[in-house]
Amino acid sequence: MRQAYRRGAKYSKRNAFALIVAGVCIGAPLGLFFCVLAIFAAIIKSYSVAMIFFPYSVVTHLSLLKASMVTLIIAMAQYPLYGGICGYVCSLTGRNRRLAIPILLLLIIFHFTAVFRANQRFNEITSQQSGNASINYRFSAR
Repeated sequence: MRQAYRRGAKYSKRNAFALIVAGVCIGAPLGLFFCVLAIFAAIIKSYSVAMIFFPYSVVTHLSLLKASMVTLIIAMAQYPLYGGICGYVCSLTGRNRRLAIPILLLLIIFHFTAVFRANQRFNEITSQQSGNASINYRFSAR
């Protein structure tokens, strides 16, 4: 019985890299889809989609007050990173399996915290530029 468990653990460790790569490969097209969705929403002047799906790059963009290569890199790396983390969680076995739910909850908490921070930052900037009629788009639960 113990030997079978060890074989299963070794097999899982060998496949851990494959699961992480699979997660990254699934996350990349998903991120690209969300990017296209955010671009179409931005065309109609709705930035809330970008704040929901790419909060880290929105916070960075609004902090720098200009578009930069850093924001693009953060946006393009976000979902492959999420996929890699999910692949790693899927590769956990034995006693480490109990870490799966806390890791995923932490990922969700970080994402929603960044969404709320992006919303705060966007509201700060739009309130500073309240005289500008072209920026009246807020993302809020009102």
